[in-house]
Amino acid sequence: MTDTNNTETSDSYDDCILYELLVYSEWKQDPEVLIKYSRGNDIGISYQQDSAKYILQYFRKQNLNDEVRRILLRQLPWQFAVGEGGKVVAILQDTVLEIRTSRDEYSSIIGKASIAKDSIPQYRKLSWSPDCSMLAVGHSNGVVSFYDLLGSNLFNIYPQKFQENQQQQDKNKSLVYLGFIQSRRRSPKWSAELILVDYEGNLHCYLVSPTDGYQESHSFSFAQHYPHGITAVSYHPIHNMLFIAGPSSIKNLDSLKEHGSFMGLSTWRLLNDYPYCTLALSTDEEQAIWQAQKSWWNWMPSVTVKNRSTIIFKMQVSPGGKFLACLHSCGSFSIWHLPAIRMKENRDDLHQHNYVYSSKNAYQSIGYPHGLSEIVIFFCEWW
Repeated sequence: MTDTNNTETSDSYDDCILYELLVYSEWKQDPEVLIKYSRGNDIGISYQQDSAKYILQYFRKQNLNDEVRRILLRQLPWQFAVGEGGKVVAILQDTVLEIRTSRDEYSSIIGKASIAKDSIPQYRKLSWSPDCSMLAVGHSNGVVSFYDLLGSNLFNIYPQKFQENQQQQDKNKSLVYLGFIQSRRRSPKWSAELILVDYEGNLHCYLVSPTDGYQESHSFSFAQHYPHGITAVSYHPIHNMLFIAGPSSIKNLDSLKEHGSFMGLSTWRLLNDYPYCTLALSTDEEQAIWQAQKSWWNWMPSVTVKNRSTIIFKMQVSPGGKFLACLHSCGSFSIWHLPAIRMKENRDDLHQHNYVYSSKNAYQSIGYPHGLSEIVIFFCEWW
Protein backbone atom coordinates (compact mmCIF):
# COMPACT_ATOMS: atom_id res chain seq x y z
CA MET A 1 0.00 0.00 0.00
CA THR A 2 1.27 3.44 -0.86
CA ASP A 3 0.96 6.43 1.45
CA THR A 4 -0.67 8.96 -0.87
CA ASN A 5 -3.77 11.08 -1.06
CA ASN A 6 -4.13 10.79 -4.82
CA THR A 7 -6.83 8.49 -6.18
CA GLU A 8 -5.48 5.89 -8.55
CA THR A 9 -7.10 5.57 -11.94
CA SER A 10 -7.62 2.36 -13.82
CA ASP A 11 -4.82 3.33 -16.23
CA SER A 12 -2.28 3.35 -13.42
CA TYR A 13 -2.54 -0.44 -13.13
CA ASP A 14 -1.11 -0.73 -16.66
CA ASP A 15 2.18 0.82 -15.55
CA CYS A 16 4.57 -1.90 -14.43
CA ILE A 17 7.42 -1.36 -11.99
CA LEU A 18 10.40 -3.70 -12.28
CA TYR A 19 11.86 -4.70 -8.94
CA GLU A 20 15.24 -6.42 -8.85
CA LEU A 21 15.28 -9.14 -6.22
CA LEU A 22 18.68 -10.25 -4.99
CA VAL A 23 19.38 -13.25 -2.77
CA TYR A 24 21.89 -12.29 -0.08
CA SER A 25 21.59 -15.27 2.25
CA GLU A 26 19.84 -18.60 2.50
CA TRP A 27 19.13 -20.79 5.51
CA LYS A 28 18.51 -24.52 5.41
CA GLN A 29 16.06 -25.82 7.96
CA ASP A 30 15.01 -29.24 9.09
CA PRO A 31 11.46 -30.16 8.08
CA GLU A 32 8.97 -28.99 10.66
CA VAL A 33 6.42 -31.39 12.10
CA LEU A 34 3.00 -29.80 11.77
CA ILE A 35 0.71 -30.26 14.76
CA LYS A 36 -3.03 -29.73 14.52
CA TYR A 37 -3.98 -27.81 17.64
CA SER A 38 -7.13 -28.93 19.38
CA ARG A 39 -8.84 -27.58 22.46
CA GLY A 40 -7.08 -30.17 24.61
CA ASN A 41 -3.65 -29.23 23.24
CA ASP A 42 -4.33 -25.53 23.66
CA ILE A 43 -5.09 -25.88 27.34
CA GLY A 44 -1.73 -27.48 28.04
CA ILE A 45 -2.30 -28.02 31.77
CA SER A 46 -0.34 -30.85 33.34
CA TYR A 47 -2.09 -33.33 35.56
CA GLN A 48 0.26 -32.44 38.40
CA GLN A 49 -0.82 -28.79 38.22
CA ASP A 50 -4.54 -29.18 37.64
CA SER A 51 -5.33 -25.62 38.66
CA ALA A 52 -8.94 -24.46 38.57
CA LYS A 53 -7.67 -20.91 38.07
CA TYR A 54 -6.18 -21.66 34.66
CA ILE A 55 -9.14 -23.79 33.57
CA LEU A 56 -11.64 -21.04 34.39
CA GLN A 57 -9.39 -18.44 32.79
CA TYR A 58 -9.18 -20.48 29.60
CA PHE A 59 -12.94 -20.90 29.17
CA ARG A 60 -13.68 -17.29 30.16
CA LYS A 61 -11.40 -15.78 27.49
CA GLN A 62 -11.46 -18.62 25.01
CA ASN A 63 -13.09 -16.80 22.08
CA LEU A 64 -10.64 -13.91 21.94
CA ASN A 65 -7.36 -15.67 22.68
CA ASP A 66 -8.19 -18.84 20.80
CA GLU A 67 -8.88 -17.04 17.52
CA VAL A 68 -5.83 -14.79 17.76
CA ARG A 69 -3.65 -17.72 18.79
CA ARG A 70 -4.74 -19.84 15.82
CA ILE A 71 -3.88 -17.02 13.44
CA LEU A 72 -0.47 -16.44 15.03
CA LEU A 73 0.40 -20.14 15.01
CA ARG A 74 -0.05 -20.22 11.22
CA GLN A 75 2.61 -17.57 10.71
CA LEU A 76 6.34 -18.17 10.31
CA PRO A 77 8.15 -18.52 13.66
CA TRP A 78 11.11 -16.40 12.54
CA GLN A 79 11.14 -12.66 13.30
CA PHE A 80 12.89 -9.84 11.42
CA ALA A 81 13.70 -6.28 12.47
CA VAL A 82 15.14 -3.53 10.27
CA GLY A 83 16.88 -0.50 11.75
CA GLU A 84 18.02 2.87 10.37
CA GLY A 85 16.34 2.40 7.02
CA GLY A 86 17.96 -0.95 6.32
CA LYS A 87 21.47 -0.31 7.62
CA VAL A 88 21.09 -3.10 10.18
CA VAL A 89 18.94 -6.22 10.06
CA ALA A 90 18.25 -8.70 12.86
CA ILE A 91 17.06 -12.24 12.11
CA LEU A 92 15.60 -14.16 15.04
CA GLN A 93 15.61 -17.86 14.20
CA ASP A 94 14.49 -20.75 16.38
CA THR A 95 17.50 -20.67 18.71
CA VAL A 96 19.90 -18.23 17.02
CA LEU A 97 19.92 -14.43 16.69
CA GLU A 98 21.87 -12.99 13.73
CA ILE A 99 22.74 -9.35 13.08
CA ARG A 100 23.83 -8.19 9.61
CA THR A 101 24.56 -4.78 8.07
CA SER A 102 24.27 -3.22 4.63
CA ARG A 103 28.01 -2.46 4.44
CA ASP A 104 28.73 -5.81 2.80
CA GLU A 105 25.20 -6.32 1.44
CA TYR A 106 24.26 -8.47 4.44
CA SER A 107 26.65 -11.23 3.35
CA SER A 108 28.41 -11.63 6.71
CA ILE A 109 27.23 -11.86 10.31
CA ILE A 110 28.59 -9.14 12.60
CA GLY A 111 26.68 -10.28 15.68
CA LYS A 112 25.38 -13.64 16.82
CA ALA A 113 23.77 -14.96 20.00
CA SER A 114 22.19 -18.17 21.20
CA ILE A 115 18.53 -17.83 22.16
CA ALA A 116 16.61 -20.21 24.40
CA LYS A 117 14.04 -22.24 22.50
CA ASP A 118 10.62 -20.68 22.83
CA SER A 119 7.51 -22.81 23.28
CA ILE A 120 5.50 -20.34 21.15
CA PRO A 121 8.01 -18.64 18.81
CA GLN A 122 5.24 -16.83 16.90
CA TYR A 123 4.60 -14.75 20.04
CA ARG A 124 8.12 -13.31 20.07
CA LYS A 125 8.78 -9.64 19.29
CA LEU A 126 11.85 -7.91 17.87
CA SER A 127 12.70 -4.19 17.74
CA TRP A 128 15.70 -1.87 17.34
CA SER A 129 16.28 1.20 19.50
CA PRO A 130 16.20 4.57 17.65
CA ASP A 131 20.03 4.76 17.44
CA CYS A 132 20.35 0.97 16.81
CA SER A 133 22.65 0.57 19.81
CA MET A 134 20.27 -1.98 21.34
CA LEU A 135 18.09 -4.78 20.04
CA ALA A 136 15.16 -5.91 22.19
CA VAL A 137 13.92 -9.49 21.94
CA GLY A 138 10.56 -10.21 23.57
CA HIS A 139 9.84 -13.85 24.41
CA SER A 140 6.42 -15.46 24.71
CA ASN A 141 6.73 -15.64 28.51
CA GLY A 142 7.04 -11.85 28.74
CA VAL A 143 10.82 -11.70 29.28
CA VAL A 144 12.65 -9.05 27.22
CA SER A 145 16.36 -9.51 26.43
CA PHE A 146 18.62 -6.72 25.17
CA TYR A 147 21.59 -7.21 22.83
CA ASP A 148 24.19 -4.95 21.26
CA LEU A 149 25.36 -5.01 17.64
CA LEU A 150 27.82 -7.82 18.38
CA GLY A 151 25.14 -10.03 19.89
CA SER A 152 26.23 -9.63 23.51
CA ASN A 153 23.43 -9.86 26.07
CA LEU A 154 23.30 -6.51 27.89
CA PHE A 155 20.50 -7.14 30.38
CA ASN A 156 17.04 -8.70 30.75
CA ILE A 157 13.69 -7.37 31.95
CA TYR A 158 11.45 -9.90 33.70
CA PRO A 159 7.69 -9.50 34.18
CA GLN A 160 6.21 -9.34 37.65
CA LYS A 161 5.82 -12.67 39.47
CA PHE A 162 7.92 -14.38 36.80
CA GLN A 163 8.79 -18.03 37.42
CA GLU A 164 11.42 -19.46 35.09
CA ASN A 165 10.36 -23.11 35.39
CA GLN A 166 6.63 -22.48 35.42
CA GLN A 167 4.96 -25.26 33.42
CA GLN A 168 1.69 -23.44 32.77
CA GLN A 169 2.36 -20.29 30.77
CA ASP A 170 -0.24 -17.54 30.92
CA LYS A 171 -0.51 -16.47 27.29
CA ASN A 172 -2.24 -13.26 28.32
CA LYS A 173 1.13 -12.11 29.69
CA SER A 174 2.70 -12.45 26.24
CA LEU A 175 3.57 -9.18 24.55
CA VAL A 176 1.25 -7.83 21.91
CA TYR A 177 3.56 -4.82 21.42
CA LEU A 178 7.24 -4.05 21.99
CA GLY A 179 8.70 -0.78 20.75
CA PHE A 180 11.14 2.04 21.47
CA ILE A 181 10.47 5.77 21.59
CA GLN A 182 12.81 8.69 22.11
CA SER A 183 13.56 9.34 25.77
CA ARG A 184 11.36 12.07 27.25
CA ARG A 185 13.66 12.52 30.25
CA ARG A 186 16.16 15.35 30.10
CA SER A 187 19.02 13.14 31.16
CA PRO A 188 21.95 11.84 29.10
CA LYS A 189 21.86 8.65 31.16
CA TRP A 190 18.87 7.18 29.32
CA SER A 191 19.04 6.88 25.54
CA ALA A 192 15.48 5.65 24.89
CA GLU A 193 12.22 4.43 26.40
CA LEU A 194 10.82 0.96 25.90
CA ILE A 195 7.05 0.41 25.83
CA LEU A 196 5.67 -3.07 26.52
CA VAL A 197 1.99 -3.99 26.22
CA ASP A 198 0.61 -7.47 26.95
CA TYR A 199 -2.61 -9.09 25.76
CA GLU A 200 -4.36 -8.27 29.04
CA GLY A 201 -3.89 -4.57 28.30
CA ASN A 202 -1.11 -3.79 30.79
CA LEU A 203 1.43 -1.19 29.65
CA HIS A 204 4.89 -0.91 31.18
CA CYS A 205 7.39 1.80 30.24
CA TYR A 206 11.12 1.52 30.98
CA LEU A 207 14.05 3.91 30.65
CA VAL A 208 16.86 1.97 28.98
CA SER A 209 20.53 2.47 28.23
CA PRO A 210 23.21 0.13 26.81
CA THR A 211 25.56 1.10 29.65
CA ASP A 212 23.24 1.76 32.61
CA GLY A 213 20.65 -0.97 32.12
CA TYR A 214 17.03 -0.08 32.77
CA GLN A 215 14.71 1.64 35.21
CA GLU A 216 10.93 1.32 35.32
CA SER A 217 9.27 4.63 34.47
CA HIS A 218 5.54 3.99 34.85
CA SER A 219 2.72 1.56 34.14
CA PHE A 220 -0.83 1.88 32.83
CA SER A 221 -3.79 -0.42 32.25
CA PHE A 222 -6.26 -0.38 29.36
CA ALA A 223 -8.46 -2.96 31.13
CA GLN A 224 -11.22 -0.47 31.92
CA HIS A 225 -11.61 0.34 28.22
CA TYR A 226 -10.83 -3.22 27.03
CA PRO A 227 -12.08 -5.62 29.73
CA HIS A 228 -11.63 -8.60 27.39
CA GLY A 229 -8.03 -7.76 26.48
CA ILE A 230 -6.39 -6.23 23.42
CA THR A 231 -5.26 -7.83 20.19
CA ALA A 232 -3.07 -5.30 18.35
CA VAL A 233 -1.08 -2.12 19.07
CA SER A 234 0.71 0.33 16.80
CA TYR A 235 2.62 3.57 17.41
CA HIS A 236 3.75 6.51 15.31
CA PRO A 237 6.10 9.27 16.52
CA ILE A 238 4.42 12.04 14.49
CA HIS A 239 1.25 11.83 16.57
CA ASN A 240 2.90 10.49 19.75
CA MET A 241 -0.07 8.17 20.04
CA LEU A 242 -0.76 4.49 20.59
CA PHE A 243 -3.41 2.95 18.33
CA ILE A 244 -5.04 0.00 20.07
CA ALA A 245 -7.47 -2.68 18.88
CA GLY A 246 -9.56 -5.10 20.91
CA PRO A 247 -13.13 -6.29 21.47
CA SER A 248 -15.37 -3.33 22.18
CA SER A 249 -17.23 -3.26 25.49
CA ILE A 250 -20.09 -1.34 23.82
CA LYS A 251 -22.91 -3.68 22.76
CA ASN A 252 -24.86 -1.30 20.52
CA LEU A 253 -22.41 -0.46 17.72
CA ASP A 254 -24.87 0.71 15.05
CA SER A 255 -24.34 4.41 15.82
CA LEU A 256 -20.54 4.02 15.65
CA LYS A 257 -20.20 3.04 12.00
CA GLU A 258 -17.38 4.85 10.18
CA HIS A 259 -15.74 5.44 13.59
CA GLY A 260 -12.84 3.44 15.01
CA SER A 261 -14.92 2.36 18.00
CA PHE A 262 -17.10 0.32 15.64
CA MET A 263 -14.15 -2.06 15.12
CA GLY A 264 -12.76 -1.75 18.64
CA LEU A 265 -10.11 0.81 17.62
CA SER A 266 -9.05 3.63 19.91
CA THR A 267 -6.34 6.30 20.09
CA TRP A 268 -4.31 7.01 23.22
CA ARG A 269 -2.04 10.02 23.63
CA LEU A 270 1.18 9.48 25.58
CA LEU A 271 1.69 11.93 28.46
CA ASN A 272 4.85 12.79 30.38
CA ASP A 273 3.07 12.70 33.74
CA TYR A 274 0.18 10.92 35.46
CA PRO A 275 -2.05 9.31 34.14
CA TYR A 276 0.58 8.79 31.35
CA CYS A 277 -2.05 7.80 28.75
CA THR A 278 -5.33 9.47 27.86
CA LEU A 279 -8.05 8.47 25.42
CA ALA A 280 -8.26 10.83 22.42
CA LEU A 281 -11.68 11.08 20.78
CA SER A 282 -13.10 13.43 18.18
CA THR A 283 -16.21 15.37 19.15
CA ASP A 284 -18.54 13.43 16.86
CA GLU A 285 -17.18 10.04 17.97
CA GLU A 286 -17.50 11.02 21.62
CA GLN A 287 -21.11 11.99 21.00
CA ALA A 288 -21.77 8.72 19.14
CA ILE A 289 -20.30 6.68 22.01
CA TRP A 290 -22.44 8.56 24.50
CA GLN A 291 -25.56 7.76 22.46
CA ALA A 292 -24.52 4.09 22.14
CA GLN A 293 -23.95 3.72 25.88
CA LYS A 294 -27.45 5.06 26.57
CA SER A 295 -28.96 2.20 24.59
CA TRP A 296 -30.84 -0.45 26.54
CA TRP A 297 -28.66 -3.10 24.83
CA ASN A 298 -25.86 -2.20 27.23
CA TRP A 299 -28.01 -3.37 30.13
CA MET A 300 -28.61 -6.79 28.59
CA PRO A 301 -26.38 -9.52 30.09
CA SER A 302 -24.21 -11.00 27.35
CA VAL A 303 -20.62 -11.80 26.55
CA THR A 304 -19.32 -9.03 24.29
CA VAL A 305 -16.51 -11.15 22.85
CA LYS A 306 -18.98 -13.63 21.37
CA ASN A 307 -20.80 -10.81 19.58
CA ARG A 308 -17.71 -9.84 17.63
CA SER A 309 -17.63 -11.40 14.17
CA THR A 310 -14.09 -10.24 13.43
CA ILE A 311 -11.01 -9.25 15.38
CA ILE A 312 -8.17 -6.95 14.32
CA PHE A 313 -4.93 -8.83 14.93
CA LYS A 314 -2.38 -6.63 13.13
CA MET A 315 -2.04 -2.89 12.44
CA GLN A 316 0.48 -0.78 10.53
CA VAL A 317 0.68 3.03 10.41
CA SER A 318 1.76 4.60 7.11
CA PRO A 319 5.16 6.38 7.06
CA GLY A 320 3.53 9.81 6.90
CA GLY A 321 1.18 8.97 9.76
CA LYS A 322 -1.95 9.68 7.68
CA PHE A 323 -3.42 6.18 7.43
CA LEU A 324 -3.74 3.03 9.51
CA ALA A 325 -3.99 -0.39 7.86
CA CYS A 326 -5.68 -3.19 9.83
CA LEU A 327 -5.87 -6.93 9.18
CA HIS A 328 -8.96 -8.77 10.39
CA SER A 329 -9.42 -12.38 11.43
CA CYS A 330 -12.24 -12.78 8.89
CA GLY A 331 -9.75 -12.26 6.03
CA SER A 332 -10.58 -8.62 5.25
CA PHE A 333 -8.48 -5.51 5.68
CA SER A 334 -9.43 -1.93 6.42
CA ILE A 335 -7.76 1.47 6.08
CA TRP A 336 -8.48 4.37 8.42
CA HIS A 337 -7.73 8.09 8.43
CA LEU A 338 -5.48 9.35 11.25
CA PRO A 339 -5.22 10.79 13.83
CA ALA A 340 -9.02 10.79 14.28
CA ILE A 341 -9.77 7.18 13.36
CA ARG A 342 -12.35 7.35 10.57
CA MET A 343 -13.04 4.65 8.00
CA LYS A 344 -11.44 5.16 4.59
CA GLU A 345 -12.18 1.77 3.06
CA ASN A 346 -12.90 -1.80 4.09
CA ARG A 347 -12.31 -4.72 1.74
CA ASP A 348 -12.53 -8.46 1.96
CA ASP A 349 -10.07 -10.68 0.10
CA LEU A 350 -12.46 -11.29 -2.80
CA HIS A 351 -12.49 -7.56 -3.66
CA GLN A 352 -8.73 -7.10 -3.80
CA HIS A 353 -7.17 -6.12 -7.12
CA ASN A 354 -6.02 -9.11 -9.20
CA TYR A 355 -7.20 -11.49 -6.44
CA VAL A 356 -7.25 -15.13 -7.51
CA TYR A 357 -9.29 -17.42 -5.27
CA SER A 358 -7.52 -20.72 -4.69
CA SER A 359 -9.13 -24.10 -4.28
CA LYS A 360 -11.41 -24.02 -1.26
CA ASN A 361 -11.07 -27.77 -0.71
CA ALA A 362 -7.31 -27.41 -0.31
CA TYR A 363 -7.76 -24.94 2.53
CA GLN A 364 -10.51 -26.93 4.22
CA SER A 365 -8.04 -29.78 4.69
CA ILE A 366 -5.92 -27.52 6.91
CA GLY A 367 -8.67 -27.51 9.50
CA TYR A 368 -9.54 -23.86 10.00
CA PRO A 369 -11.96 -23.27 12.88
CA HIS A 370 -15.56 -22.27 12.26
CA GLY A 371 -15.90 -18.53 11.65
CA LEU A 372 -12.29 -18.07 10.51
CA SER A 373 -11.72 -17.29 6.86
CA GLU A 374 -10.05 -20.02 4.79
CA ILE A 375 -7.51 -17.43 3.64
CA VAL A 376 -6.26 -14.82 6.09
CA ILE A 377 -3.90 -11.97 5.17
CA PHE A 378 -0.96 -12.24 7.57
CA PHE A 379 1.20 -9.28 6.58
CA CYS A 380 0.82 -5.68 5.42
CA GLU A 381 3.37 -2.91 4.92
CA TRP A 382 3.55 0.64 3.55
CA TRP A 383 6.18 2.09 1.26
